[in-house]
Amino acid sequence: MTHLRNLIAIVLVAVALAGLYNTFSGRGIPWVAQEVKVEGAATPRLVLSSAALAINYIELEEARSKFDHGILFVDAREPEEYRPGHVKGAVNISAKKEPDVIKSALSRQKKDQEIVIYCDGEECGASTMLAGKLQRLGFTKVHVFFGGWTAWKNAGLPVEKG
Repeated sequence: MTHLRNLIAIVLVAVALAGLYNTFSGRGIPWVAQEVKVEGAATPRLVLSSAALAINYIELEEARSKFDHGILFVDAREPEEYRPGHVKGAVNISAKKEPDVIKSALSRQKKDQEIVIYCDGEECGASTMLAGKLQRLGFTKVHVFFGGWTAWKNAGLPVEKG
């Protein structure tokens, strides 16, 4: 019986410490979903990331306009997801890459030039993760295309493989 009591005490202390870390670390997951404004969307979207609140989200029409104006698109998915199909001209930088690798991959991009980041769709968090890394590296005009690859492909917009 004392083993069970000790186990319960350890679990409760661990949960309490995790909750405190989540709340005060600045990197935690919000306890409730946050609304973010998405350019071109009729209603706000809900996200579960406090970092997401500082990111500019865009919808399909805004993404297409930026594509038509030659803005750089970055696919935040893994290479094995990128190769079978991606936005035409997009570069692949996995959101899991270290900041030095990301900085090197974008070495020709000025920090005040626009960048559109996308991943697989609304449920994918890789684009938000990569956008946060780019902002911390000093890139100031970072947009996340909320609909991502799924919306782009379904709209019949320019794609390529490889």
